[in-house]
Amino acid sequence: TDADWDSILGVNLRGAFQCTRAARALLSADGGGEVVMTSSVAGLAGTGTSIPYCASKAGLNNLTVTLARVLGPHVRVNAVAPGFLDGSWLRDALGEQYETVKGVMASRAPLGKVSTPDDVGEAIVSIIAGSDLITGHVLPVEAGILIGAS
Repeated sequence: TDADWDSILGVNLRGAFQCTRAARALLSADGGGEVVMTSSVAGLAGTGTSIPYCASKAGLNNLTVTLARVLGPHVRVNAVAPGFLDGSWLRDALGEQYETVKGVMASRAPLGKVSTPDDVGEAIVSIIAGSDLITGHVLPVEAGILIGAS
C-alpha cells in the first residue's frame, strides 16, 4: 500500500537523512566524525520479498555516497549491508522455517555461514577505527553470498 511505502522509506531513508542532517554540526566539530548507515544486501541485489524495503536500502546506499561527497572532508560516511542475519528478528519472522532457510543461505555463501549481529558490529568498528581514507562505500557483511558459492 502507499502507507507501507511511506512508512518503510520514511524509516530507512528519510530518517537516516534527517538524523545525519541534525548531527552535521556536531559531526564536523573537532576535526570530523563518522556516519555508518545500516543498509542491507537487499539494497545491493534487490532480493527479498519487500519491494519497498529493497528500494529504501538501495536509496540509502546512494544517500551514503551523496552524503560522503557533501560532508567531506571532515565527515566520512559509509554503510554496512548485512545479509541473512542469525538473530531473533529473522528467527521470529521465519518461525519453524528459520533453521532450513538459514542452512540454505549458509550453503550459498563461500564462507559457509551467515552473519551475526556481532559480525555487523565488528564491521562497523572496522570502518570507524580503520583507515581515514574510506568514505562513500557500502560494505557487505554476508559471508560472500553476493558472489555465490563455487
